[in-house]
Amino acid sequence: MFHLRDSARGTDFIEAKRTTKDMSLSEFQVELLLLASQLNGDYVLNTYLDIGKSMTVGEANRYAEDAVRRFLEAGKTALRAGANKSAIVTMRPSSGAEFL
Repeated sequence: MFHLRDSARGTDFIEAKRTTKDMSLSEFQVELLLLASQLNGDYVLNTYLDIGKSMTVGEANRYAEDAVRRFLEAGKTALRAGANKSAIVTMRPSSGAEFL
C-alpha cells in the first residue's frame, strides 16, 4: 500500500536543482541571455555574441535577473527625473541609463 522512500523528497529536489544550475546553456537559453544583454546595455561590447558560451544556467539566471532589475530601476529613475512616460531608456554597460 505505501512505499517508503530511501531519501527525503526535498533532498532529491535540491540535488536536481544543484545539477541544473551547473549545466551549460541550451541554444534557447543563449537567445534569452542575448535579450537580457540588450536590456543591460551589453550589446555594444565586443563580446556580445559570445555572452552565453561560457556561462552556466545559474550564472545566466543571475545575469538575466540583474539585467531586468537594472532596466526597471533605470526606468523608475527616469520617471522620477521628469522623463516623459514614452521616453526610451537606453542602458550603458555596467553603468546608468540615458534618456532619449
